[in-house]
Amino acid sequence: MHLEGVAAAAPVTDLKGELTEPFSSNAGRLLAAYVYYTWSKTYNVPVTTIVYPQAVPAMDKAATKCIGNLGEAIDAILTARALNPVFRSHPPQTTPPWPELFDENSPGHAPPGAPLLIVQGTADPTVEPHWTRRFAALVCSRHETLDYVEFKGVKHLDIAEKSLPLVTAWIHDRFAGQTAPDDCPR
Repeated sequence: MHLEGVAAAAPVTDLKGELTEPFSSNAGRLLAAYVYYTWSKTYNVPVTTIVYPQAVPAMDKAATKCIGNLGEAIDAILTARALNPVFRSHPPQTTPPWPELFDENSPGHAPPGAPLLIVQGTADPTVEPHWTRRFAALVCSRHETLDYVEFKGVKHLDIAEKSLPLVTAWIHDRFAGQTAPDDCPR
């Protein structure tokens, strides 16, 4: 199998940064709940090393919500309200083994092996654009092929729909053998 390209909409590119800063939205808390819950199970790390024990039931409830459509997304985000304002007891960026897990699971440690397309909404409070721009700069510094497109005023839950025509055309072009656009200065 040959990888022709990787397309990502508002990807989480710096887990240590994005999942440890104060959350400005319920969607950010939901994303953190997904990661903390999953990693605690996958890596057999007690989530109570970073989450207050009394917050674990609310975090577990939020983390088990699926997002398959807009209604489910709204339900999941509303469920994450129970994690407001603070559910972390210790900062994961300095509480072992969480820093190592962030590093291990963040993209950018190896070349993607194919052209990248990253689309990002400029009004995204969940995956804030500055993180994605920083990742784009890292990709370019490694002389990889990147097509980075920002959508002005678009939020996290809307980026997939708003970017669909562009992403579809980009994927079509990769399978057609066309050279991928590259925004990185050479």
